[in-house]
Amino acid sequence: MAPATARGYGRRARGWLPTIGGMILRCARLGALVLLATLVAGCTDDAKPAQSLPDGGELLRQSAAAMRSVESVHFTINADGAVAGLPLRGAEGDLTRAGNARGKARVQQAGSVAELDFVLVDQDIYVKGPTGGYQRFPAGLAATLYDPSAILDPERGVAKLLSEASGPRTEAEEEVAGTKSYRVAATAPKDALSGLLPGMTEDVPGTLWVDAGSKRLVQARFDVPGADGGNKVPVTVAFSDFGKQVDIRPPA
Repeated sequence: MAPATARGYGRRARGWLPTIGGMILRCARLGALVLLATLVAGCTDDAKPAQSLPDGGELLRQSAAAMRSVESVHFTINADGAVAGLPLRGAEGDLTRAGNARGKARVQQAGSVAELDFVLVDQDIYVKGPTGGYQRFPAGLAATLYDPSAILDPERGVAKLLSEASGPRTEAEEEVAGTKSYRVAATAPKDALSGLLPGMTEDVPGTLWVDAGSKRLVQARFDVPGADGGNKVPVTVAFSDFGKQVDIRPPA
């Protein structure tokens, strides 16, 4: 017969065994769950394709095609300083594919900036300064300041620029004025850019924002030579209200 001490130890040991066994079983189950979760997470990560951005060159080709079909648009141009060879400091207005336009422009004149109202219809441009009424001039005069009729011209404007921009690279997806867009960095050749910003004497780096859905150009920014021959001047061009009905007539 076993001593009392041994019998007591045996009973205590038998009492501990289920507890220890349960702990081991729970730990084993927990370890299995952790391992399973790790494996599932690993499989999920491997199965999920990495999000990729569209090719920059293809985006600009699609955007050029989309802009060729635009019949009318609202545009804004803002130069953050004086631009070499371009007296324009800013403009805003409506434009049709036929070349008619109406809006306001800020022009550098004799060291100051003057605001002008303009209406461009057929072969005439009507300009009104800070005082007085509209004066009528040949449309060719617009080219000496800024010719908005070139913007939607497929052979001179935005479509030409998008087609000839070099080294396009899609950088990010972001919103511009509430529109989901792709940001594309590219170099704008001086000849192609001259329809949008006349007077360019060199190729300039630019950033273009292309609507992710319609592929139309919603914004562009270029760092162009400044009038002082030193620092670059950012010029931003934005487009909105595509296809909006506009009625542009000579002022009364």
